[in-house]
Amino acid sequence: GQWITRSIVDDDGLVESHSVGKVVGYLSAEESDYVDDEGRPTALWRAEYHTGVLKGDAEDLDEQDVLSSAPRPTREAIAPGALYAAP
Repeated sequence: GQWITRSIVDDDGLVESHSVGKVVGYLSAEESDYVDDEGRPTALWRAEYHTGVLKGDAEDLDEQDVLSSAPRPTREAIAPGALYAAP
């Protein structure tokens, strides 16, 4: 799974801290019950956090969240819409 870093923001939108996690699961758009802002079925990736204030927590992320949380070299190598779950 891909390692990610999520920014934790305060009420003013300023970054307070970061948490590092790992993508551990995937649901295709067909399996997921999540829809995007335009009502389209959307795939979800499951991330479990290992550091920071989110340590021990897990959350489901859409593609944009995963891409924006990926290490910068990975962000450049992965085109939007190209993420997939490894077997």
